[in-house]
Amino acid sequence: FLSAYNEDLVRATVQECNQHFDEINKMTKAVPADAIPMDCAPFLKLHEAALMRNKRCLLAYHSYRLDKLREMRSETANAVLTPDIRATFGEAELDFYSEYDRLVSNYGAQYGVNLTADLSPPDAEEHYVQVRVVQEGLGKIVTESGNSLVLELGSTHFVRRADVEHLVVQGMLEQLD
Repeated sequence: FLSAYNEDLVRATVQECNQHFDEINKMTKAVPADAIPMDCAPFLKLHEAALMRNKRCLLAYHSYRLDKLREMRSETANAVLTPDIRATFGEAELDFYSEYDRLVSNYGAQYGVNLTADLSPPDAEEHYVQVRVVQEGLGKIVTESGNSLVLELGSTHFVRRADVEHLVVQGMLEQLD
């Protein structure tokens, strides 16, 4: 699921970034920016490219791990981590997870919302149906959602299933789906 935090590799990469930064500073420290010798330019570009690559790699690694931590929190109703999962986190990641859990829990409690109850938005096809009026004399109705429908014989409507399900069961409307 989430591999153990590779602290040794992260430290080595940060150390390498510092070395590249030091090399850039050594080459440019005594020389004004517009007077850098042409023979130094390739070395400066090399160190800068390596520094930027390492930075992108570290940011991608940590961003991926934080996304996984958020995903773990959203997938579990209780935010308690098992010891084997906790062992894969770094110390800063455990702090992040605890604080993120606290924020999500407080937000949900403040607004009375369970943020882990339904993780995907409702699918329109699941909640809406197309119906045809098969019984005369139904007239105008107001649905539970507050919409009004004029139900004339033979007319078709695309409406919430919950609003017309009782009429379908009674045989007044025919579901076309």
